[in-house]
Amino acid sequence: MDFLTNRPQHVRSGHNCSTTITLNIGAPQGCVLSPFLYSLFTHDCRPMYGSNSITKFADDTTVIGLISDNDESHYRAEDRALSRMVC
Repeated sequence: MDFLTNRPQHVRSGHNCSTTITLNIGAPQGCVLSPFLYSLFTHDCRPMYGSNSITKFADDTTVIGLISDNDESHYRAEDRALSRMVC
């Protein structure tokens, strides 16, 4: 837990540096643990509807849906579920 909580972070651009904030979520950028945790967290995400598919790559996820007759309801429901990670 010490590795994943209370991490100071700031952004540097040229000679300018932002105010430091403390993070208690996520894994440090570039950490080899990040892709593993993402895969572990999302490995069982499956589409709820046959007209949709869920594509995962590295640390990103996309919902692709076939919308027929202007009915986006299945696509929108899939998107909401995925954003809540209830898939």
